[in-house]
Amino acid sequence: MTDTQHQIYVSYADADEDWVVTFISELKVFLRNQQVTIDNNFIWYKRLLNKFDNTKESIEHLAVSRYVLIISTPDYKHIMGNELDFPNHTVISLDIANKAEITRAQYEQWFIKVLENLNKSEKTMEETDPHGIKSSSASLPSYVVITVTDTEDEAFRNVIAERKEVKMGSGLENHAGQYYTPFHLINARDEQVKCGLIRPIKKGGQHSQSLVSVLLRNFKSQLIIMTGICGGIKGRGVKLNDVIFANSVIAYNTQYFVKDYRKGIHFQEYRATPRLSSLITNLKTELSGQLKTCKIHSEKSLASGDSLFADLDSELRQKVVDLHPDILGFEMEGHGLFHETWNSAIEQDVAIIKAVSDFADEKMTKNKDNRQLKAATLAARVTFEILANY
Repeated sequence: MTDTQHQIYVSYADADEDWVVTFISELKVFLRNQQVTIDNNFIWYKRLLNKFDNTKESIEHLAVSRYVLIISTPDYKHIMGNELDFPNHTVISLDIANKAEITRAQYEQWFIKVLENLNKSEKTMEETDPHGIKSSSASLPSYVVITVTDTEDEAFRNVIAERKEVKMGSGLENHAGQYYTPFHLINARDEQVKCGLIRPIKKGGQHSQSLVSVLLRNFKSQLIIMTGICGGIKGRGVKLNDVIFANSVIAYNTQYFVKDYRKGIHFQEYRATPRLSSLITNLKTELSGQLKTCKIHSEKSLASGDSLFADLDSELRQKVVDLHPDILGFEMEGHGLFHETWNSAIEQDVAIIKAVSDFADEKMTKNKDNRQLKAATLAARVTFEILANY
């Protein structure tokens, strides 16, 4: 690689290699989730065995790198002292006193620091599209769409490309340290609405809850929709590619499985806001006609928790299924989304729309990519109808 303007040269001590490799792997995941294009040479590692350890290969890679990321641990400082010997590069230095005591919040702060340096030279430009829509980081998205996986993100972007009334913005925008991809749509009332496509750092309810906390605190968007895929439950009238608008989300994290001999097993249930439930009910007939090959379920529930089910004989799975007769499927992020909005004093419309890509069994990995992309695309199309008619 000789021409990329965003290559990162990582300088670290040999003694820290195991930790650095893990850290950089997570950093790459974070950057991909923020729509930064990464290939195999995007980040190049340089182990520092001594202060003068400059091989021809490392010098060549340093020459084409735009940034130097220094993992400044006690071992690194022992070799380099306080010198930052990279005068021709933007230096990002992470000061790490004790690798064993690092919190998740610190990891995420460092990831954001790297991303901000990658974007700081990008100029914020106002542009006008054929509809006269202005794209500027000065305005925040009124509607926010959350996807979690690469496949869900790809499906949503594909649907943006399908629709003439939707315009993807250029690049990323940043507000309060949270990056998002802007897009604009013309709604049913011929109004221009700015929207944002956002992803949490990782899968799972905890990361979704952390993201939604930022959205509630700093974005104050009117509408938040999570869209993507889920596993369906056979025997409850749901088929592959059916789309579920979750009227309620039932949290099945193990902390909710507390035995009370008088009342049985407890669980937490979160309900979608009435406005969105009414909207999907009104649109259901029209949407079913458009989608044709699948059914939309709007008065049912999704079970949500951090357990991934791939075994029909799982005891926990059966306990979850038995919690409520309206549960049609499983997924892993909705409980974080709804728990945070439920705890908040800020009133916003929140929904989760997911399509069935498998039946959460041992067959879920077969032809996985194609099945997930097809299901996520159907969920994205329903999501756009909600956005357009909200």
